Amino acid sequence: MTPEPLTPTKSQEIEARHRNIDSLFGFFPFKGTLAERPLTERSPAVQELFQDEFPKNNKFENHFSVGGIVYVAFCGFFLWLFYNIIALILLLTFVCRKYAFVCNQMAAYLLYPFNKCIIRYVPSNASEPQDRQTITERAALLPDDKLPVVETAKVDLPALPIRLMFYVIFGTVCGLATTIFGSILWFFVVTIPSAKTVFRVFKLSFSAPLNIKLRRSLPFVNDEILLMTFQPVNRNFLKYSVGGMSVVLVNMLPFVLLAIGSGFSSMPHEDPLLVFFICMLSIVPLAYYIGKGISMISNQAGFLASAIINASFASIIELITYYNLVKKGMHTLIHASVTGSILGTLVLLPSLSMIFGGIKYKEQKFNAKSASVTSLLMLVSISGAFIPTIFMNLYGGKSWECSSCLVQANTHLCRGCHDLVSDLDADSIYYSSLRPLQMAVAVLLPLAYIVGLIFTLHTHSDLFEGEAHGSDGFQWSTKTSVVILLLATVAFAIVSETLTEVIRPALDDLGLSEQFAGVCIIGIIPNIAEFVSAIQFSMHNNIALSIEIGSSAAMQISLIQIPALVWMSNVINDTPAGSFNLVFGELDLCCVLLSVLIFNYLSNEGKCNYFQGTAMLIVYLIFAAAFFVLPSS
Repeated sequence: MTPEPLTPTKSQEIEARHRNIDSLFGFFPFKGTLAERPLTERSPAVQELFQDEFPKNNKFENHFSVGGIVYVAFCGFFLWLFYNIIALILLLTFVCRKYAFVCNQMAAYLLYPFNKCIIRYVPSNASEPQDRQTITERAALLPDDKLPVVETAKVDLPALPIRLMFYVIFGTVCGLATTIFGSILWFFVVTIPSAKTVFRVFKLSFSAPLNIKLRRSLPFVNDEILLMTFQPVNRNFLKYSVGGMSVVLVNMLPFVLLAIGSGFSSMPHEDPLLVFFICMLSIVPLAYYIGKGISMISNQAGFLASAIINASFASIIELITYYNLVKKGMHTLIHASVTGSILGTLVLLPSLSMIFGGIKYKEQKFNAKSASVTSLLMLVSISGAFIPTIFMNLYGGKSWECSSCLVQANTHLCRGCHDLVSDLDADSIYYSSLRPLQMAVAVLLPLAYIVGLIFTLHTHSDLFEGEAHGSDGFQWSTKTSVVILLLATVAFAIVSETLTEVIRPALDDLGLSEQFAGVCIIGIIPNIAEFVSAIQFSMHNNIALSIEIGSSAAMQISLIQIPALVWMSNVINDTPAGSFNLVFGELDLCCVLLSVLIFNYLSNEGKCNYFQGTAMLIVYLIFAAAFFVLPSS
């Protein structure tokens, strides 16, 4: 008897469509999950992170671990100190001495909580509670419905003024200490189990202080355990998500607030280097939220809306940054950033993908014919963007500068000579030939992008049946995705304004040239989402999509970003000296052309391994070294 085929779940259907859309021309590839996945579809290790009861495979053991010792040194000791200080203060008040005993017990627990437990305290005149609920560090953070509920009338509680005195003294000092140390533990992600323990101890102590008791040994059979922590660290929390986003990225959101706040203070003038690093870190979560918002909308909306969203927002971070740099006339940094983005997506991104994928798989294969089509379009787009540079190097006005010259018999004998590119403001070739050429390029390159979208619509129209696909089963609805996308874009616009204000003094403090900083910092950070997605795809044996991400990003740069920069510059600053033009440096041109050749060679192979990835990484490092020693223009 032939078994009936399994019907795919809603989440599986969404993810299958997501994978198909990721491979389409002009669409932003995003590795993260878009569908709401029930815990039953997740791995057992991830399921444990969200469990509301004790995992069966954990045992209560009395031992010391390296993680536990680190916890004691950097957190447990200080919390123990704060709780004991409050216990002493409460003891001195005399009326709060019962609370002092509880604080002392909680201090002992927080010092090293991994071989103790907190149980429900039932006075002799109170009956055994009927509702038994276990709370561990594996449950959701501070669930209100999981706290112990005890009839306070059964316990001999102090009068209301005494309780208020406890709440003020304990809540102020221990609440602040809990917030600081708990937030630090939460920030490092792998120590989230310890962070949850710190938060829950405070909440138990604050909500029902006289109904809890520390058990310093193995729990008794009849004990109702309220809190038991099995481990100080758990690396599986790197897979933990909050609101559909990785907890690592959520933890970086405070940098966004710091970057925005610093822009409205005197910090950019007092410490530009610190503000520069804060702004760089804030770009990472914003890039991810923008990327996920784009992917969510693309998978829920029809083709036309999806194409418009991808064309408008896929390069929004770079375009906002370039807009602010154009306003300040920092064209050298813009040229270097564009070059750095191309080198990063064509050389660094594939190399890292092959190295990380090669660690897990001996050899990874992909469709060479499909990759060759993509690489051909990428070659055409890059060539079109750099044709004005080649034209200017061939026909632009040049002069020679020599260190010394000697005239003999009407002949000049000169030494130490090198050519100088003439000032574009005074170059007739720029106005008569180059400027019309780069305007033509700025018109024709976006047309290639539009043709690519039409081609995609014609060949993949089955993926876009109808104009909308609804929000059922997605982590974010279309409305939520649009709001998050707009908020992240506005936030980055503010951050970018601060970044461009501090970038020159910060580079001076670091001793870096604008060329090197543009290639290796400004050109790489905004593309961090593509880098991580590509590496994740390669580690799941999908190196084809990793390579596709690199070529797609390079095409976005040449077909969207470069033309937009040309038009933007003509509106903001029309002088050649202060605006962006398509005349790149000779080193930029050579490195980009070499990267295109290397990428095309890789695409024709149809297979790769970590050795090829290492070789490409070395090539990228050589490029970076060349820009590092390049004399400042």
